Amino acid sequence: VAEVMSQTEPSQAQPLAELVRDYARAERELQAAKDRGEDVTHIEGLPWPYHTWDKTVGLSKPGQLIIIAARPKMGKSVILAQTAIHWGRYGVGYWWTGEMDGSAIVSRVLPADLRKPLGQISLRDMDAYASELAPNVWIDVERIMTAERLVGRVEAFRARHKLTYLVVDHLSLLGD
Repeated sequence: VAEVMSQTEPSQAQPLAELVRDYARAERELQAAKDRGEDVTHIEGLPWPYHTWDKTVGLSKPGQLIIIAARPKMGKSVILAQTAIHWGRYGVGYWWTGEMDGSAIVSRVLPADLRKPLGQISLRDMDAYASELAPNVWIDVERIMTAERLVGRVEAFRARHKLTYLVVDHLSLLGD
């Protein structure tokens, strides 16, 4: 997507409608490649769920370490959750969070990703969301985790799946 989008560099300002059409075209090309069975994980990088970040931060490159830091309760975990889920559209990911359990993930991520309050999200919406992403986003909510144990779990996961990305929420929660 980013590769196709980069071919439409605006000189200054560009109408939103044009950007949306360019992005939709890029998404169609990416989907067509997936439908042909092509490996699309080799693209220049994974795009962020926030399109402005692609230009300001750049795409996430293979092997790159990205640290998102801020004061408590500033939305770091939601950003990481949305990123893990968004990247699930491009490949298989492993996401460890020592902060949230399954219900906390659902109650924080669904409203943010679907842009409506949890009480207004129907069971049909939840099923569609789960069907789209279930095969690609794997979440580990083990609360007590060491770096060594996490590496072991990720390596075991990689032995069974073609891992595209790893998201670790709260490095500070990893024990000795």
